[in-house]
Amino acid sequence: MIPRRRRSRRRSWRGSSNDRRAERAPFTEGGNEVKILVLNGPNLNFLGIREKSVYGEQDYEYLKDLLAKKARSERIEIECWQSNHEGAIIDRLQELYYEDIAGLVINPGAYTHYSYAIHDALKSVFVPKVE
Repeated sequence: MIPRRRRSRRRSWRGSSNDRRAERAPFTEGGNEVKILVLNGPNLNFLGIREKSVYGEQDYEYLKDLLAKKARSERIEIECWQSNHEGAIIDRLQELYYEDIAGLVINPGAYTHYSYAIHDALKSVFVPKVE
């Protein structure tokens, strides 16, 4: 017999289905607006410049604008941050320990495969993370 999966009780970013107000209030956690950090690693600042056949024509500013637009529509605060340096990425991750951040979206680029140091730094950040 296959056990049934439990349904998660995740909070919706859109409010309940009964809430059909034209203007949504900001998504809050404990009364504070939610802030999410989007952290990008090496070479993301060269989107639209290098290997266009692989990564496309759009540049990094276009990506940041797309994220900002989505964040505004969801009424959340978003911070985009990028570095080509492993140590700077680790420093930024460690700063999250002291900040009121609700979540982290990280694209560490090539460090995904090779950086134990970033992996360890991620373990010290106790927020939901998505790669």
